[in-house]
Amino acid sequence: MPVYPFPSSDQLWAILSNYAEMYKHDSAVVTTIQQVNDWHLVNGFTTGLVGGGWVFHAGCQLTITAQANNGDGKTEITAALHTLIDGDVISIANTTSYDGIWIVEQVTPNTFVIDTGWVANEGAKTGEHGSHFQSATTTSTGIYLMAYSFSVIPANPNDILEVLGYLNATQCIKCKS
Repeated sequence: MPVYPFPSSDQLWAILSNYAEMYKHDSAVVTTIQQVNDWHLVNGFTTGLVGGGWVFHAGCQLTITAQANNGDGKTEITAALHTLIDGDVISIANTTSYDGIWIVEQVTPNTFVIDTGWVANEGAKTGEHGSHFQSATTTSTGIYLMAYSFSVIPANPNDILEVLGYLNATQCIKCKS
């Protein structure tokens, strides 16, 4: 069994100053996972303690109405009054061509672009802008502690649910969940 060095008190305080937590506040609000075998961001969390210059965003569900050719090899998504900004991370599910976790770009009040080639207009779909923390500083390197909590009632006893941490749109291999 590997032995890991215990952090010094200075290191522990540095970690605790970079602490943030979020939790699902109202368990009566059901979050439905849209499709099996796809990653989904979850929104609707509530912030708890936040330290170290972090800003909390609750996220939202996206009502996607269309997909179109952006003309530059990418896909434009129409979602009226979505409130996203360039660099936000979203998930899309229940499509044939656009399922996944994406960083949005070229944002307008009713559209945004994802970095995948346009295939077809698949019409009305849903997406998620997950609850997340964003650093309020430009120098955000270090060790961070984030706590999150939610409970799940599977549709049947054979369901398997995996929870992963993401850093932007990339699965965080070093994150423990």
